[in-house]
Amino acid sequence: MISVGGLRSALLFLCFAAALSGATAQPDVEIYWDPNDRSDTVMDFGVTLEGAPVTLTFTVVNRESEDVGILLPNSQADPYYQIVNTAEYPPEHPRKEEFVAREALSYLIPAGETRSFGVIYRALANNPIYPPDSSAEALLLLRVVRLADSLGSSVDKTFLLRALKTKNILASTTPWLRFDSVYVQPQPTAPERDYQVKNVTSFRIPVRRQLMEPQTSVVGQLEFEVDTFNMAEFGPQGTLTWRPRYRPHDLGRDSAHFLVVYQPNENAVPDTVFTRLSGIGVAQILRVVNANGQPQPVVVRGDTIDFGNVDVGTQGGVTATIILRNEGNVNMLVSDELENGIPRDTQAYVVERPLRIGGAAIRTNAVDTLVVRFDPVDGGTHRMRYEIQTDLLSRAITGIPDGAQTVPLHFVAFARKPQIQVSPSSIEFGTVVLLDDCPSASVRRLTVRNIGNSLLRVDSIAIDPPQAPILIDDASFTVEVAESHDVVLRYEPQLTGPMNATVTLFTNAVGMPFGVAARGRSIAPDSITVRLPSEIRARPGTPIAVPVVVDPDRITLAETSHLTVSFDPALLRYRALRTEGTAAEGSTIVRQQETSRGVLEIDLAGNGAFLERDTFLVITFDTYLGDRSRTEIAISNATTTFGNAGCASVLDVTALGGSFAIDSVCGLSVKSSAVSGFLIDASVFPNPAVDNVRVTIAAAERQDVEIRCLDGFGRFITEPVRVRLEPGVNLVPLVGSPLPPGAWFIDVRGQVNRVVVPLMVQR
Repeated sequence: MISVGGLRSALLFLCFAAALSGATAQPDVEIYWDPNDRSDTVMDFGVTLEGAPVTLTFTVVNRESEDVGILLPNSQADPYYQIVNTAEYPPEHPRKEEFVAREALSYLIPAGETRSFGVIYRALANNPIYPPDSSAEALLLLRVVRLADSLGSSVDKTFLLRALKTKNILASTTPWLRFDSVYVQPQPTAPERDYQVKNVTSFRIPVRRQLMEPQTSVVGQLEFEVDTFNMAEFGPQGTLTWRPRYRPHDLGRDSAHFLVVYQPNENAVPDTVFTRLSGIGVAQILRVVNANGQPQPVVVRGDTIDFGNVDVGTQGGVTATIILRNEGNVNMLVSDELENGIPRDTQAYVVERPLRIGGAAIRTNAVDTLVVRFDPVDGGTHRMRYEIQTDLLSRAITGIPDGAQTVPLHFVAFARKPQIQVSPSSIEFGTVVLLDDCPSASVRRLTVRNIGNSLLRVDSIAIDPPQAPILIDDASFTVEVAESHDVVLRYEPQLTGPMNATVTLFTNAVGMPFGVAARGRSIAPDSITVRLPSEIRARPGTPIAVPVVVDPDRITLAETSHLTVSFDPALLRYRALRTEGTAAEGSTIVRQQETSRGVLEIDLAGNGAFLERDTFLVITFDTYLGDRSRTEIAISNATTTFGNAGCASVLDVTALGGSFAIDSVCGLSVKSSAVSGFLIDASVFPNPAVDNVRVTIAAAERQDVEIRCLDGFGRFITEPVRVRLEPGVNLVPLVGSPLPPGAWFIDVRGQVNRVVVPLMVQR
């Protein structure tokens, strides 16, 4: 008898020989035993009583235009029909001999036709070589060839023959259901197996109980499950099929027995048929057990490695040596390692030693090392997902959930990057006037802002060249995030001439020390002229703007000023200052108030030197009718000063005041009234009026006049008011009860002429 190994060797030899001899293609045939599932290669004879043979058939479909067949043995070829033992038994074991061919060879299948051939399970009785209640298995090896070329190419088919004979009335061909490796908590469904029990009698047999008995320790829900039947019963020669499933909750081997308890009749003793169930719960678990950081520690939180706060620009960053252990019960093969994140993050993390560097395999309970360095170039939080891909999906494991082949690690760190912003970008100290009796100076502020995300530290500030006459109030300080700090720089020259220097800040910000150019110059004492307009004319009630005019090339030598302006408060009242468009534009108005009526004090502090413009500032006044028609707007040398940070006065001042004169009142010309004789002119103010009414009268000489009110018919409705006029403009209030609303006339009669002025009263 030819062994299975010898048969395979012979087949390989024949195939090789056929290839060398230019053999034809395989016959176009199909071989199957189950017409409902032609891919099924297990011919299951089921359960039968001892001594009750069972026959199954297989079918050969010939699609060729010539005859094919399964022939008698040929000494030059492997057998065309052979029943051999499975791998569990040696080739010489008699187990296979319970299966025999029903028909004698040869089997011929004409062109274009189909033939079926039987295989018998003999179910031999009372033979110790073939014990009952033990599944019998064998392999049926078939070769189909063309009759015209029996040594040529063939179609080979192998069927597993399976059967069970029994002395019991219930039995199954599957005494052991193997689930093998199943992923812990399989998703979406747990794997299932069919368990079929057959009634070999012609009687009905009721099922009393259906039980699942665990054989390994179980905590909580059973890992083997089965849906049982209500009022189950076997019909004559009938079968029942259960579908046990395996859902492991933890790692390791599990086993159980599924029992079907039956009672043939009421007087019989209950009996049991059972099957063994077994499986292994597996899972891939790669866990971070430790991580060491240099030069500072790192923190492990589950699958996250936190590098902490790291300063940008530090030499080499922070390196983490990460130890991972395979805590699952399946050996792991790393197939790939991927970095996921935006470019700024993936560039910040450098994987210096991937897991595969020491070999792709990580055996169960073994450890491997991953080395990652965090070396950022910009500030802020950096996150990266590091995915370890394994070969899990290629394993013979059932129920692997989506994504289980990926082990993610998460890296997080905060890059500290203080960033410095300094304004202004350069310092202009301007021109400083050197005085013998005063330490002249110019003061500027340098604003240092922290626009980064961590504490900014200014360690020192240096002046280059060192002999430059610049003093610093604070050369070492810290600035919180989003805060600023002002550095006061004081330029105190001792000699005349220009000054050029660099103010350098040494900080912990990334990059070179920060340098700011500083320029200034010093000159000998100088003078300045300050002027007010010699005469400004306006009607009462009209605001006037009084410009303060200076020498534009001298005003730039100062950055502070003080002016005292005096005037008649009966004619003028201070309203406001205007610096827009003037040499004082951008200055701070330190003081602007009348210290007493008619005395205005003005103090200004420039943001640096005053600008080179001929108008220093503009003073705005409100104008009124007073006892006089003119007032002086006076300034003096003693109370007008221009200075800097060191001296209140650095320029010799020549101050020239001005004046204000009433030009006209409601059409009344003061100039035209100054004629010879006792001529008068008059007007009413305000007009229209509400309550109080004043009559403005211009007289050329001193004289007496009468003032009365007329209605629209020319009738006097008030008693005459006698007034003595002085030369010039006179203001006469109307006394008595207020006039009713309407149109009225004011009658002014002098010694020579008479003036009638209309008046409207509104309420």
